[in-house]
Amino acid sequence: MTVEMADIRAGLATNLKTVSGSRQVLAYPTDNQLPPTLLVVGFDRIVRTGFGNPGSGRGSFEIPFLIQGIAGKPTVKSAHIVLDRWLSPFASENVWGAIESDRTLGGKVSSLSVVECDGYQEILLPGGVYMLGSTWHVNIEL
Repeated sequence: MTVEMADIRAGLATNLKTVSGSRQVLAYPTDNQLPPTLLVVGFDRIVRTGFGNPGSGRGSFEIPFLIQGIAGKPTVKSAHIVLDRWLSPFASENVWGAIESDRTLGGKVSSLSVVECDGYQEILLPGGVYMLGSTWHVNIEL
């Protein structure tokens, strides 16, 4: 299986587009993230979990990706309402469920699962402004 990081980002962004409460869904960070925004932040490491056939150079890997939701200013009620909808496990705008809506990203990965959500956070944006949001930790298996 050949997959590029861009394919993983695009697949995650496609899954996130099912959340109707977001203005933007971004596969890559930008300077102008207008809330409410769902963003594929990236990953911090790649872990080899299997070695495959000797000499093939292939194997299996786990890549923990981060997804952030930027709901709005921390002092604005509507931002809290958006984040409540994103975080609630049974809400129609549940981000966890949206991320897992296609666990193979169209056949590009072996599987994915959300392993954790950080709950309410104040997230520092590139312009130096804090916004209310959360982070979902997604484990991708190749």
